[in-house]
Amino acid sequence: MDALTYGSIFPFIIEYITSLPVHVPQDKIGLYAGIAEGGLMFAEAAAAPVWAVLADKLGRKRCATWGFMISVISCGMVGFGRRVEWIIFWRMCIGLNPTPVMSKILITELTQPTNREFIFSIYSPIFNLGYLVGHLIGGWLASPYGRLPFWLGGNSDFLRRWPYALPCLVNSFLGLLAVINGLLFLEETRPPRIHDAEELDGVPMSRERPTTFDLWKMTLKIPHFVLILANFCAYQFAVYAFEGLFTVFAYTPITQGGLGFPVEMIGSIIAFTTLLYIVGSPIIIPRLKRRFGIRRSLTITVITIPIEALIVPIAQWCARVGRVWTWGILVLVQLPLKNFHQMGWPMNDHLNTACFDDYPHLVATGSAITLIAGASGRAFGPAIAGWLFSISTEYPLASFGRQISWISLFLMTLPPVMLSLYIPDGLTKEDQTGNTVLEEGDGNAADIPLIGRGSSEESDDAAREV
Repeated sequence: MDALTYGSIFPFIIEYITSLPVHVPQDKIGLYAGIAEGGLMFAEAAAAPVWAVLADKLGRKRCATWGFMISVISCGMVGFGRRVEWIIFWRMCIGLNPTPVMSKILITELTQPTNREFIFSIYSPIFNLGYLVGHLIGGWLASPYGRLPFWLGGNSDFLRRWPYALPCLVNSFLGLLAVINGLLFLEETRPPRIHDAEELDGVPMSRERPTTFDLWKMTLKIPHFVLILANFCAYQFAVYAFEGLFTVFAYTPITQGGLGFPVEMIGSIIAFTTLLYIVGSPIIIPRLKRRFGIRRSLTITVITIPIEALIVPIAQWCARVGRVWTWGILVLVQLPLKNFHQMGWPMNDHLNTACFDDYPHLVATGSAITLIAGASGRAFGPAIAGWLFSISTEYPLASFGRQISWISLFLMTLPPVMLSLYIPDGLTKEDQTGNTVLEEGDGNAADIPLIGRGSSEESDDAAREV
């Protein structure tokens, strides 16, 4: 539902902004659309530390269920805007929900190193299933008056006045069902609070709780975590820069450098692409990892994003030639590459989660830090890429200004490729018992308390330190 809520606005946001009573300048449409698409990520980043603390104090289930009601209410309000500020405000309110933090915490605590890779191979397609449904809802249910059957609002004066309310209200209804489902079936996974216990494995414990700052310092000292975090942020920025550009690119008229597709077509294209990812990722990702290892597999996937940026001017040329050429470049080149680069997400998740196998008491803090890094990339990426594309539409066809969009996108997609090269090979490996474990790192790893690693002298000393 979190993915559905995020993706539902992508198909119609450009048409929504251009139809507002308050006129938006042509060169600002992409900027405002990108802020509306990614603005909730700013809120997610701001709220992440709060939800991490509340998850430890109140429990995982209570935060995950009742906290998602923020998204349920805010999403319904998005469709009743008369100004672009209204859309941006309520989209940011959606981001105050705890799901991005809670999902990683729950998965980490419900899985083990032996089955985590398989679980993430399922989690990623499920996330993208929500993304797929969100695009279908946004593309098919926007502007229903006079286009859809009466039972879908085709003759409703209310929906004629508010043409983009229906997909938002349907989204809120489905979100409410998700909350009810969580209340009925979700299990509480919060571990015992180690700072409240009198002893751990027979070792006396202090009742003093580490501060948030202390937890952040300990988390950032985990071997290789900062490098993986930086790579994840750069990857999110690059992926959603492409998403933000594609939203404006697909709707913009051909004469201005776009593909000229209607809203329902944009939603269907992205949904079809996501469906291919859902089917293909569980098959391709494990084979890539077995053949090349997780680090090389990540590099292979992210290197396709700069290639996609170089294809944008080719797609613009195909759009001017004819629809057959346009569909050819989309179906045969851009959409398969888009599917392939998305497979880097579960690989990033796998690397990130492996860092906390020896530090379960830092999972909530690490999840919050990871969310902040990823949300920053997802927030800035679509806003910058969409804005630059809108600026490029103001320039003549053969000018350098028209090429700003794909050149800037190419440069923005290089950092994750370069950072992935610095991730050590064999960061996760199979030990003699078949468990996936994090390699022993160097640096300040010895400064981090290792909770739950047996009764060795080192872990006893670490427990006393905590």
